[in-house]
Amino acid sequence: MIEDGRIFSLVAMLALLFFLSERMLPAGSPLRRVARIAAVALLGLGLGAAILWSILWLLGGGMSGPGR
Repeated sequence: MIEDGRIFSLVAMLALLFFLSERMLPAGSPLRRVARIAAVALLGLGLGAAILWSILWLLGGGMSGPGR
């Protein structure tokens, strides 16, 4: 299982990188559109994974499980 939400931090940093690179590209560049789509996709993926992980964590007993 994902520990400490590190994967969510990684996805958020990648989304920020794509967002910043989109801002640095010249207007009208096709790469600017690709960078924007990648940033939005990564944000959606990270948010969806965080919600799914939280639901699974709660269904699994949260902090009451063995080893906690």
